[in-house]
Amino acid sequence: SATAQPCGPQPRSTRQLVVLSGQAPRASTAITLQTGRRPAVYSAARGPSPDPQGSRCCLRHGSSCLVQAVVPVMPALAALVAAMWCSGASAELVKERPEVKVVGRQLLVDGKPFHFKGVNWNPVRRGGKHPQDLDFRGFVETDAEIMALAGINVLRTYEPITDPEVLDVFWKKKIFVLNSVYLNAHTDVGAIPGKMAPVMHHPAVLMWVVGNEWNYNGFYQKLSMDAAKNLLKGAARKVRATDNSRPIATVFGSVPPAWLLQFVGDDIDAWGINQYKELSFGGLFDQLAGLPTGKPFFLSEYGADAFNTPANKEDQPAQATAVGSLTKELVAHSSVNGGVCLGGILFEFADEWWKAGNPEAHDGVGSSPPAYGEVYPDKKFNEEWFGLIAHDGSQRAAFHTYAEITVPSCVP
Repeated sequence: SATAQPCGPQPRSTRQLVVLSGQAPRASTAITLQTGRRPAVYSAARGPSPDPQGSRCCLRHGSSCLVQAVVPVMPALAALVAAMWCSGASAELVKERPEVKVVGRQLLVDGKPFHFKGVNWNPVRRGGKHPQDLDFRGFVETDAEIMALAGINVLRTYEPITDPEVLDVFWKKKIFVLNSVYLNAHTDVGAIPGKMAPVMHHPAVLMWVVGNEWNYNGFYQKLSMDAAKNLLKGAARKVRATDNSRPIATVFGSVPPAWLLQFVGDDIDAWGINQYKELSFGGLFDQLAGLPTGKPFFLSEYGADAFNTPANKEDQPAQATAVGSLTKELVAHSSVNGGVCLGGILFEFADEWWKAGNPEAHDGVGSSPPAYGEVYPDKKFNEEWFGLIAHDGSQRAAFHTYAEITVPSCVP
């Protein structure tokens, strides 16, 4: 069976170019390339003779494969596209798509262990509501710039990003996306491929995600656990059939029970857990290590809000204390260095004023749902105050605390 990669430099994977369609080379050839925005047709001179290996072809220099093209058409076209890439002619036309796979407890990106330093991102304007006013395109430029300042390398959404231009912005900032493609049982699983298709070949897509704490909400339709677990498997298999090049994650609202892990098996590659634990996760990592699975886990939601309910005022120092303490524990238990955890996706990037009461007002309405745990310092969830960024764009103390925490690297 596969084993986790050791620390230290890993060999770079071969570049992969995705060709959507094309014709056999003549004096010149029309080819259609996925540019990350939309397919576009270009003409180019014929490349050298191919070295056919099924549908994969290499442009060779001596015994070395300089670049590999993956094509659903003929090998000769692969050599042509490879020649364009190596000559620099297509440098602005074709994006390099990294290899992503789960090996043991690790997520490998181009052969190197990857640690999540992430945020949940759900951009809705002041006065708007989710999901009808969700505005990825309107917020992405500003938000990606701020995320990059904090060293954020991944984000998770609560609705699918289907706009390649949004992903283009994140890719330029070296930020990956856990793209949530199925969340609500009201939608038939047959719609999943259509949501994936516009961005399926985009290099910013790190994982596909099915469900968000579906053990609590029954895929937002109050399904029984029996119905929900079967729906999870069906949705995950539809995702896999559509794109088997990216891992599939699901987000559970607590530690998944052993029977569920065994039932789901290899249909899910990684498990996200939403956990709020004041200043420490306690024995969580030992608990995860003892479960009957070799799959990796990650914290898909954690953190604290910036409003102190008893004091009835904003409390930025308390939020920063919790974010720092919890994130440092995630680093200490990272699968990069032998732990069970891929890292964490902090809740959340920016405040959401629509969650409690008037969407034009910043409400401080603390609640204590027992299933979700407790947040520091008042054990109350103030849903509109979890942002590292306030709605006016200002950076809270927790943002700077998060920015100062470095992603773990391999220790031999």
